[in-house]
Amino acid sequence: MRFLITFLFCCTTVFAYCQQTAVKWNAELHKTGDGIYDVRITGDLQKAWYIYSTEMKVEGLEATQLMFNDQQVRTNSSLQTTGESIDIFDSIFSVQTRVYRTKILLGQSIQLIDSLSNYITVTVKANAGNQAEFLPIEE
Repeated sequence: MRFLITFLFCCTTVFAYCQQTAVKWNAELHKTGDGIYDVRITGDLQKAWYIYSTEMKVEGLEATQLMFNDQQVRTNSSLQTTGESIDIFDSIFSVQTRVYRTKILLGQSIQLIDSLSNYITVTVKANAGNQAEFLPIEE
């Protein structure tokens, strides 16, 4: 329980706002088994901003991912991404692509190798745009 409270406090603090307030992040942790947790992160996007889909294939643009600071954390699944998505022509990269608008939900199952860890930090790495600006996010 102490782990859960510390995790939520750290995530709420760390995920407050990204640069230019393009996305407001919220994190939750749900225990699903012995040392196994589901990490769920919700991103509420500001008006006109979007996050590029993980299927976007542009050279040099990495897919959205969750990164964990603790070597005691092992991912049990690939990152699941859901939310309101649409196809747009992106003027920044001059490509037709799928983006998430309004809200994006990120989920991943993790396992703690050492249950003595009191907290972990998770970082969202994503790319946002608004047809005029590109914003790499690492929050």
